[in-house]
Amino acid sequence: MLIGIWLNNWKYKLDEYKTIIIFDNGVSEELLKWIKKEDPLCNLKVWLWNVPSEKERIFKKYANVYCFDEKYSLEHNLYFIDQFYFKPVKSNKTTVKYDLSFIGLDKNRYKIIEDIAFYLNRYNRKFYFYIVDEKITKERNYRQAKSMFIVRNEKITYKKVLQIVQESKAVLEILKKDQEGLTLRALEAMFYQKKLVTNNKSISKYEWYNP
Repeated sequence: MLIGIWLNNWKYKLDEYKTIIIFDNGVSEELLKWIKKEDPLCNLKVWLWNVPSEKERIFKKYANVYCFDEKYSLEHNLYFIDQFYFKPVKSNKTTVKYDLSFIGLDKNRYKIIEDIAFYLNRYNRKFYFYIVDEKITKERNYRQAKSMFIVRNEKITYKKVLQIVQESKAVLEILKKDQEGLTLRALEAMFYQKKLVTNNKSISKYEWYNP
């Protein structure tokens, strides 16, 4: 049973938990439905790390849905909680290989990221861009000098993401129009002491912002 793989042993002890929190990168309607069936009284919550989300309406059927973007939360009737980050993974001294890196879902950002890659190539800057596009059937890889532009239909591990962040001078963040709030990329840049290249104008309101 697939749910047995997802939940391991704690699926047998659902009645011991008053609150269950599930991140959006590990949730499905099948999982939420099963938990509510096994323990109808549990306080089930879903945390959105990725907005906009096409599954919000489904999540709301079974759980309270939380989001890090205050504006988006108000517009979509979600609960707002500011972004958080787990203690970063410490690593040995890392050699910086790239001037700029980006790893994330396409979300209609391909064209602008491609334009940035063209600009960086023009000025001989090294970069690592990894775009996840679940609709493609054949991956596209572009290598120029020591730079990489990869488009695939599968995600890479978070350990690999952090490795690339640590090997970069700066992290690229492209938010959708009207999106606000701190993303994981902003926190990764801060914790690993990297510069952040972003179109999020609201970042300037934070006390740690340095123009």
